[in-house]
Amino acid sequence: MRKEFTKDGFCNCGLPKRWTKGPPHFPLKYDEEMNEYSIARGQNKDREALMYYCFFCGGKLPKSKRDSQFTKPRKNEIQEMSL
Repeated sequence: MRKEFTKDGFCNCGLPKRWTKGPPHFPLKYDEEMNEYSIARGQNKDREALMYYCFFCGGKLPKSKRDSQFTKPRKNEIQEMSL
């Protein structure tokens, strides 16, 4: 039996990374800025479905950086918006 996980359960098989570098028509994409893997979908592949786990080994994919790109409103800002 091959071990394809690291100790913490993250993907260690490397297939998602390799497949994003495959042919341009392949639907698997990697966004370096957000650190996210996704599957392009739709008629023109203009929509994406985020991947949280590797389809090949079942391990978790890297944590997204999306939260660090946006600020969260403070309580007083939320209250101002609801007036």
